[in-house]
Amino acid sequence: MTSLTVNLSHLFDLFPLEFLGDRVFVSYKRSVKGVLDLKKLYAFLCNRLESSDLSIDLWEEEGNLVFYFEASSKVDESELVKLLEEFASRSLGETAQNYFTGRKLIFLDRGFPLMGSDFIGIIDRGTNLIEVKPCTGCNLNCVFCSVDEGPYSKTRKVDYIAYPDRLIEVFKEVASHKGFHHLEAHIDAQGEPTIYPYLLDLIRGLNEIPGVEVISIQTNGTLLDKDFIKNLEKAGLTRINLSINSLDSKKAKKISGTKSYDIKHVVEIAELIINNSKIDLLTAPVWVPGINDEDIKETVLFTKALLEKKGETQKMPILGIQNCLRYRFGRNPKKVRFRKMESFYEHLEKLERELEIKPLKLRKEDFGVHSRRSPLKPFRKGEVLEAKVIGLGRLPKTVLALSGERLIQVINCTLPIGKKFSVKIVRTKHNIFTAIPA
Repeated sequence: MTSLTVNLSHLFDLFPLEFLGDRVFVSYKRSVKGVLDLKKLYAFLCNRLESSDLSIDLWEEEGNLVFYFEASSKVDESELVKLLEEFASRSLGETAQNYFTGRKLIFLDRGFPLMGSDFIGIIDRGTNLIEVKPCTGCNLNCVFCSVDEGPYSKTRKVDYIAYPDRLIEVFKEVASHKGFHHLEAHIDAQGEPTIYPYLLDLIRGLNEIPGVEVISIQTNGTLLDKDFIKNLEKAGLTRINLSINSLDSKKAKKISGTKSYDIKHVVEIAELIINNSKIDLLTAPVWVPGINDEDIKETVLFTKALLEKKGETQKMPILGIQNCLRYRFGRNPKKVRFRKMESFYEHLEKLERELEIKPLKLRKEDFGVHSRRSPLKPFRKGEVLEAKVIGLGRLPKTVLALSGERLIQVINCTLPIGKKFSVKIVRTKHNIFTAIPA
């Protein structure tokens, strides 16, 4: 006989507390909002424990969600919690919303390919660095955002999230073409990757793949804290690329597009990484001409001071200034004087001389990135093939289609899910496929 009462606060937050019959509205790991259905949970536990002789209940107690479980068979608490987490991660998908953007959040099952898209899954650009995009969505609304992300996005209509086991599986497939040596797994997103609820599981899995020597992540740092950084280090993360676009509080809020943005917190995070972890730090400001020109200098000097503290334990460059470019679906603020890359490099060289700091103009070789064989492209540009709609596109009048084992974004298309049709491939670069209806 087993009788357990478990506090589920480490899994769920109530936001606000709202029970509706056998259903309760929750957020899962402060990333996913959805409905927890007690009847479905009962059926799930009966199936997994191969027993119908059990009783369950949910209630609120001092702001916590408490779960009661009783069964004639023996079940320990750790096994039960693991089952509850599995149920939550996979069942909230029916009603799920992105906690930060409020958009519909789609969990990707095994039938959804994780190659072919520029916003979810695995991207290979022909080097030993393999990009991992586990989710979409962001907690900020940066004025220069290249993909118009965040809660105030005018173009992004839906968010996606992939399970870590599938990401790791597809990463291995791509790595097998390159050889399992001197690989970097770079975790990035169309948005902010630290909102991904399975981030630690993903890093642990990538760390176990032979030949993966560097695991890096691009982040705005707002959701990091001391414990999170320690857990990232234990999981195997080796470098954090941290966005610091201005050290001035007022201007930093303006650039982030979010009044709650706290640059003091992000600066503290940078110092924690340097002083209290073995993780390398790369400050990665975006130089937005006409907005943060003077701030870039301050960020360079701040980063130089951090490097002096870190010393020889820093294995990679600590500063990587990025050029603000115009993108078709980006925010592209009108006040910005966009620079071509040649002009941007000239400004970096001028800054090197002015501040007597080198190198500011970085090459991929500075990070150990080099050309490496890619998986063969299954489609050719101009090819017409049969496909099936399997999901909503993130942009208006776009759908996601399946052909073979690749995902294809089809533009100027509003066909329903399940519809089979012909498409013409118009882009194949980096195994990212875009098509139009044929």
